[in-house]
Parts: sequence; C-alpha cells; structure tokens
Amino acid sequence: MKRLKLHLALSLLYLIPPLFRILNALRLGISLTAPLGSLRELLTAHFVGKSSDTFLYYLPPAYAILKYGEPILNVGGEILRLCYRVPQSYVFLPFMALFGEYFPLYYLLTFSLLFANLLALLLWEFNPGRYRTNLLLALLILPVVFYYLPFLMLEAPTATFLLAYAFLLARSIRTGSSIYLILAPLPLTLAAFLRPETLILGLPLIPLLLKRKPLSLSLLPLVLPVAVHYTHARACGDQSNFYLWAYALHIERARGEPYSDVADFVRDVWDRLRPCLREKGVPEPSALGMGDDRLNLYLQMFQINNREYSSCFRTLLLSEVGLEDVLTFIKRVPLNFASLLVPSLSESPFFAKVGPLAWPFRVLIGLYGLLLLFALACTYGCGPSYRPLILAYLLLVLLYSIYNPFGGFDALRFKLYLVPFETLFLAFTSSQLRQTTSER
Repeated sequence: MKRLKLHLALSLLYLIPPLFRILNALRLGISLTAPLGSLRELLTAHFVGKSSDTFLYYLPPAYAILKYGEPILNVGGEILRLCYRVPQSYVFLPFMALFGEYFPLYYLLTFSLLFANLLALLLWEFNPGRYRTNLLLALLILPVVFYYLPFLMLEAPTATFLLAYAFLLARSIRTGSSIYLILAPLPLTLAAFLRPETLILGLPLIPLLLKRKPLSLSLLPLVLPVAVHYTHARACGDQSNFYLWAYALHIERARGEPYSDVADFVRDVWDRLRPCLREKGVPEPSALGMGDDRLNLYLQMFQINNREYSSCFRTLLLSEVGLEDVLTFIKRVPLNFASLLVPSLSESPFFAKVGPLAWPFRVLIGLYGLLLLFALACTYGCGPSYRPLILAYLLLVLLYSIYNPFGGFDALRFKLYLVPFETLFLAFTSSQLRQTTSER
C-alpha cells in the first residue's frame, strides 16, 4: 500500500512542472497546440514547451519523416536532405503521429509521469517501506529538474531511460540477479540514441559482466547507437555544434555583451564566414526559399549545410583563439565541474526567469548539491560495488564541463542526465544512515 501511495504522490508531485508551464503559457497567450499543416508553419509558431533546440534541431527531421517517410525538405520541387540530429528526432515522431497538433501536451505529461514513477521505483529499491524518506528525497530532487523536465527537448526522455537503467543496475547489484543485469543495457541503449555520451555510464556493467562472461552478449545492443551516430556523423558532420557555440562565446567576450539570437551573431561575423562557405560551395541562405530570412539561415546552417558551417566555425575559432581564451578555458572548466555538482553556482537562464524566486531556488538547489557531495563520499566509502558507477558519473561530469569552455554553461540543463545516478547515491546513503542508526 505504501509503495502505491509513493507512486501516486510522485506522479502528482512531478506533474507540477508541466502544469506550471502549461498555465504560464495560457497566461502569456502561448498556444497549447502545434500546427502541422506545413514545416514553415510549425517552425514559426510559438507553442508550449518549444525551445530553440526544438525547432532548430528536432522538429524539422521529425516532421519530414512524418510527412515523407524520410528526413528531407521539399522546397519548390527541390529535394534537400536534413542532416542534423536526425536519430534523436525520432523520439518526437510517435507523439506527432498519434496526437497531431496536441503532441506538445502529451510529450510534456508523458515523460513527466514516466520520470516520476521510475524515480519512485529507484527510491523504493533502497528504502522499501519508508514512504516519508522517499518522498523527502523526491522533494529534494524536484527543484533541480523543475525547469528542464517539461520541455520539448531530449532531457526528459533521456533522464527517463537513464532512471530505468539506474534501477536495473542497482537491482542487479543488490540481488545478484542475472535477469536485471541482462536487461540493464536496454534502457541505456535508448538513452544513448538520444545522447551518445551517456554510454560512459555503461562502464559499471563491465566488472559485473566479467564475473559472468556468458552474459557479456547483453552488451551488444550498446553497439547500435554507436554505429548509428558514427555513420550519421560521417555523412552529416559534427553533431554537437561545439565550434559554433565556442566561437560565438569567443566573439561575445570581445563584444562585451551576449547575443539574444544566433542570427544576430551570424550577421556580425558574416563577412568572415561567407568566404569560407563560398569555398565549400554553400549558396546564400536566401537561396533556400523558405520565405523567412531567419528560417532560411537556421535550416541551412543547422540542417542542410551543417557540415560546412561547422567546418568554417572551427577554422575561424582556431585562427582567432588566443592566450585570453586559453586562460578562460583553464578557469571555466573547473567552475563548470563545480556547478554541475552544486548547480546553484550555475548561471542558468532558469534563475533569471523566476525573478524573486531565484534565491529560494538557489538555496534549495544548493542544499541538494551539498547533500550530493556527502552522498558521493558515503557511497564510495560504504558501497564498493557502486564505485565504478561513481567513476563513470564523474567522467560524464568532466565531459560536460569541457563542452562550454568559454562560458554560457547551463549546469541545470546537463543536470537532467546526471540526476538518475545522483538519486541512486542519495537513496543508497539514506539506507546506510538508517542501517547505522538502527544498529545503534
């Protein structure tokens, strides 16, 4: 009964973020539905949960696959291939196919509920029968995921799959069951299709499987996302936009103020960018013919000619990088690392958006960070079986720290991919503290 009560409580609790976003959209007059009449209409409309990543990266391929069966753009009879993060866009496809223009609402609510119930499973695994302890831990985690969980991006589904992986991994360690160990790579495979770097979190499986070598075949599904992303990157170029954002932040520092829009940044550096693009045979963005200057630029830069734009941004960055950039890198990476562990140190847009609530959120998230540090130390000391997971977790934190070496680092966004394992560390620590107390 207590277990069912926990699932119900967390379902209601984690519906607060999407409901808050929906109510805020209604207050601001933002549509709750997305038009699917044409790609141009879909990309220019403003609807709930939409972000710059949504319309630049994922919606164009998802819409094209829904309409044509493949990621292509038909402009005036000319067929152009969409080429940026196409494998990831498939997560939106079932929602668009099943729910039509209401897909944003179903996407937000579905992954919020799945996240809540998998979180309940993981917490209960370490603290069975302790409803209040588990509810308190869930309340502690809520402010950390409050902003980015209800978004039409990859954070919610990836975190959901990683929670399933963390539960199966913990279950296999605690019970020694081969079934859970065989099943564990499956949700990690799904997460890696969305965020390939999360494969790092598969490291703890290696020592477990080496003890039972016949089970090592269960790792085979993890080869699929590696093959898919490698093949796609070879055909379409860099899928991270690392050089674009690094160069934009390099220019911002010299400029003295941030850009409000990617198009404004491109306009400022266009005289330097254009010769490189011409050498690679890239036409002017207006040649795309979408009837909107920014949409022409975005589709060309991120989808049609991503390989060429990425190469040119890399050339510009490497030609202009100097000592000040190196010093910024040396300073920012440790700060990024620290802010991933204690996200109240982050300059996340979330804190600016909540206005007077910024400080309460910073305090709550700071408390979470401090408890996490204690949980990491406790898990390392009291749970040797989880040490490979701690190593994998810290490697992923380091990787994310390096991604934005010149600034613009939003720790709360990356935190969604880390929370499933932080939940495990916190739940394990609470179980150890309870055990220590009862022994006394």
